[in-house]
Amino acid sequence: MDRDDCSAKFWIQPVGLARNIGFPAYELRKIRAIVESNQTAFLEAWNGYFGT
Repeated sequence: MDRDDCSAKFWIQPVGLARNIGFPAYELRKIRAIVESNQTAFLEAWNGYFGT
């Protein structure tokens, strides 16, 4: 997730914060909730693209 001068990377499985540059904790919680609620779709898209 990139916005302005902020950047965050989340692992999809298990969901976890890999790195954060500039996002405050309350926004990281919102982003994590989005990743968690879309985890299945993200994994399906990843596996469909990379064929694993």
